[in-house]
Amino acid sequence: RGAAGVTATRGERLLCGTRGGRRDRRDCSAMSSCQNTGRLACPCATSYLGFRVANADSIGRLNVSVANSVCASGCDYGIEYGLNLCAAHDSGMPPFCNVPGAPAWCSSPWCYVNASHCALDHAESSYLEGEGGLHYSYETCSAPDSFTDWYLARTGTLQLCSVFAEADGGGPCGTARTHLQIEAMVGAINELNGGDGFS
Repeated sequence: RGAAGVTATRGERLLCGTRGGRRDRRDCSAMSSCQNTGRLACPCATSYLGFRVANADSIGRLNVSVANSVCASGCDYGIEYGLNLCAAHDSGMPPFCNVPGAPAWCSSPWCYVNASHCALDHAESSYLEGEGGLHYSYETCSAPDSFTDWYLARTGTLQLCSVFAEADGGGPCGTARTHLQIEAMVGAINELNGGDGFS
């Protein structure tokens, strides 16, 4: 267990400080500066650059807009939100995690990942505008994803895959990848009537 309180499990990478001015990735179970950078099958992204994130400025500062909230016209999320490490990136952040009684997902570790280099469960982020392949993953950080269902319920988005979760492995849409077909169908349904789904 490192200083960040992260226990390394098989397949996770740890960031263990620097060596010669560069990041040093190696087995560091005895070092106190280890931090989880995601599983090898789905490493945490280190930058918004190259993903066409429209709401990140030229230095990578992210401005997040969330409809019907204090962030409707944008909130500054800084330059490292969701990047580099598995962490509770949402802890203390507006509009949902800086209030009393914040949802449980606010304290769950996750990170952004390159969807084309991730063999674990990941989902497109509603916080990133115009992005091209930068998704979020709780699984790479060995954490359950309670955010996705919470956020979809908040927005009223239809999600049918939960019907298959128990029989299909217990994830938000199971682990046998049945969810890919279900998500495609749900996406088509949600686009009906000009994006309003069933009216």
